[in-house]
Amino acid sequence: MRLFVAQIVVMLEDKWFDETNKLKKSEKSYAIHSQLFAADDEETAYEKVQGWLDNEGFSDSTHDGPGDLTEMSAMGIHQIDEIVTLEQFEEASKDIYGVSLPVFQSATPPAVIHDKSELEIFLLRRFTQGPEGFADY
Repeated sequence: MRLFVAQIVVMLEDKWFDETNKLKKSEKSYAIHSQLFAADDEETAYEKVQGWLDNEGFSDSTHDGPGDLTEMSAMGIHQIDEIVTLEQFEEASKDIYGVSLPVFQSATPPAVIHDKSELEIFLLRRFTQGPEGFADY
């Protein structure tokens, strides 16, 4: 089993309403949520992350009192990258610097949302083994 990090671009929209429930102000901000997870291969990793998005796994809302609403929703995948195998994780985590996680760009303005073919895990496969990909390693 291999370990991957998915980076999901999330939009937060804060809304403020007056006493009559009329929108007074709206403000958007963006963040990248990183999720560590296991999958057998690149395709399975991608399908798992896409499933989170299809099921609105990063959507939520909060009300911090009258007239205040915050809505959160996923915009798309910024990146998926492999770190180590599950079997290597325990030993790697004991390294002096731990396990390195992929670096991602600032989320303001919003980070780029990549198509499947542009994700790191698939670019590496094409780069190392050509367009047909590679056999499991």
